[in-house]
Amino acid sequence: MNFKDNLKLQRQEFKAGKLKLKCNPSQMAIVFGTNCNLRCKMCGCKGYYTRLGLKKPSRLNQNGLKDAMSYFPYIDLLFLSGGEPLMYKEFKKTVETAAKYPHLKLKTLTNGNLINDFWIDKFVGKSLTGCHGKRIRKIRITGIVAVSAIYNASV
Repeated sequence: MNFKDNLKLQRQEFKAGKLKLKCNPSQMAIVFGTNCNLRCKMCGCKGYYTRLGLKKPSRLNQNGLKDAMSYFPYIDLLFLSGGEPLMYKEFKKTVETAAKYPHLKLKTLTNGNLINDFWIDKFVGKSLTGCHGKRIRKIRITGIVAVSAIYNASV
């Protein structure tokens, strides 16, 4: 079954009110793990920090990623996150694999600190949103060295 056939089957099954579906999902999220280079107030990954340091972060295993990638021919939206996704070598592999499917759109949640020339080429011209200034000072607890003096751990 290809993307268009799956979408057609999905619409038929939804219209018929079926609860047990034969179609594949059309949207998916991959969470690579909980490893991150920041500790933002609203993020669940900050729970992996203790007063004594960092607890061992969780990580998506290779079998789980391979299984998720098997759905790429059928999905039209893939959300990539997980701690800081750019910290994971699997992130690049996933983006490169997803690029083989022209119907597949990607959304990524990143703090942006690890964006390099390779990722600028991928992200430039795309829809980017973010926050800065007073708002970011309320969210971030620690940051990269260049801005860590601005942010207070008690904020």
